Amino acid sequence: APASAAGKAPRITVVRKTPPSSGAAAAEAAPAVVAPRPAEAPAGGPGDTADVKRRAIACLLDNNGVCSATTACHYLGVDTRDKDNPFYKTVLAALREVSEVKHMPGHDKRVLVLKPQYRSAALR
Repeated sequence: APASAAGKAPRITVVRKTPPSSGAAAAEAAPAVVAPRPAEAPAGGPGDTADVKRRAIACLLDNNGVCSATTACHYLGVDTRDKDNPFYKTVLAALREVSEVKHMPGHDKRVLVLKPQYRSAALR
């Protein structure tokens, strides 16, 4: 191949759309498209459901069993504006499991109230 004016050979990239079906070429072929990695919990953030549930209970216990959903989300380290984040969905599922949404005296909006069976939960 002739060299370019700068003394370097031009780069040519070949992308194979379909891998060969058989033979040595099939064994050497690399996939043309790489699937994106699924979204993960934020760095340092809890990823498993049991830990999120434990932390949700801790948040509510720290607030006498009552707090806003926004407060709980901030406590658990999730951005309430990122509703497509799988971690956000994990947090909501945990909050639904351990609390009920109620109107409480002294609160303008509905709040999360810790379910009775979790009030005496031993935090590990």
